Amino acid sequence: MKFFTRERYEKLQITGYLVYPASEEYYNILKKRYADRERFYEAAQKQDFLIRKPLMLKYLPESIKKGVYDESIKPFLKHPPLDLLKEIREWCRSVKNEYEDTIKEYEKYYETIKTDLPENIVNMQKDFNFHDAKILTVEVVNDYLNIELEHGPCYSLTFVGGKLFEKPDEIFGCYWIHDEVHLSDRGKFEFCVLLRGKEFLNLHELRFVADDVLIYRTY
Repeated sequence: MKFFTRERYEKLQITGYLVYPASEEYYNILKKRYADRERFYEAAQKQDFLIRKPLMLKYLPESIKKGVYDESIKPFLKHPPLDLLKEIREWCRSVKNEYEDTIKEYEKYYETIKTDLPENIVNMQKDFNFHDAKILTVEVVNDYLNIELEHGPCYSLTFVGGKLFEKPDEIFGCYWIHDEVHLSDRGKFEFCVLLRGKEFLNLHELRFVADDVLIYRTY
């Protein structure tokens, strides 16, 4: 992936986690709502924090990491100190802006190569959005690559004239997050997909070079 990289996706997931209510009153409402299950609620939130902790230590600036170490950064349990909260929100805003800029950069780049791509891959990019589609099967036969997806309806994507095929070992049951297309000197196009595995942020990449794509709705 050249645009929608693993790093950008992981950082975006941190911003989705570090969300704090506008006031302390919200926490009081939560305490009342879960009064009969308080221990369960707090244990669940702490477990959620521990799952995301390595990711936060990987990307957050040092000044915010102190809130990870002392666990004052936990959402849904209490507000962090106001100066730390301000810094968290500024960092999250910058990550979201970076992601929006990435979308614009890719769209601009895609427009420069669109006329050199096969018509079917252009139509696929225009008419389909497979975000969060589940991969059911992947089959390679000679120079054909067939991918079965479940996305409400089920679809069969057959890539024709395959020249290169790189896939993770654990691809079945993965979810399609982002895709991007590039020109290739080995075929008509190179297609890349960022995949999410069953475990939290277990990310993989699928990459192949082909000459055309056929799309069918199976049911």
